[in-house]
Amino acid sequence: MLRFNHEAKREKKVLSVLGMTEASGATRLALAIANYCASAQRRKTAYGEIADETKLGAILEKARCIGAQPVGFEDSFLRYYPALGKEEIKILMDQNWERLILDQTMDDKTGIAIGSGAQHILMIDPTPWRYHQIQLGMRNLMENKQLYRLLMGNAYTYIEEKRWINRFSEEFGINLHKIPWIRDPYCLRREDRKTIEQVMMQCGKGMM
Repeated sequence: MLRFNHEAKREKKVLSVLGMTEASGATRLALAIANYCASAQRRKTAYGEIADETKLGAILEKARCIGAQPVGFEDSFLRYYPALGKEEIKILMDQNWERLILDQTMDDKTGIAIGSGAQHILMIDPTPWRYHQIQLGMRNLMENKQLYRLLMGNAYTYIEEKRWINRFSEEFGINLHKIPWIRDPYCLRREDRKTIEQVMMQCGKGMM
């Protein structure tokens, strides 16, 4: 497990948004939080995508390439680091930022779990057609007792259907919080900002 130590620089905070499956909404929430940190909080913010291949094509086309390692891109608000692996994350930890928002799908492709130096959010889409995949992922997650405890109070979903939310909570002992759908991570409405602030406060006052 990768662990981060931020004792030397108190202002550097890492928030890891973990999607249990593809299309769970983790990327949307991670981008919204990153833009909030950069634009509303005026923090030096980086967004790191942990993946084999990037899903940020349209975004990166509009951003300027940063000639450094790992390869990054920046727009007027924040920096993006797409398709990061373990070694690239280690390098990124030494870059000049105050808030790092990490976006990861919890699958076997990357094999990366974020350690205790980060705050954690778990995004779940407990709809019936994804539920078998979620069951497999949760069984793997529950074997990592430390990460499982960290995620117990920070699990979220965009899904409205209460029976699917209740089914997940009863089976895995994690209270799944419903949050409103964020329509555009780059044009945050007042209600979006309120949602992000609530999520970040739940993670810990140090994120605000």
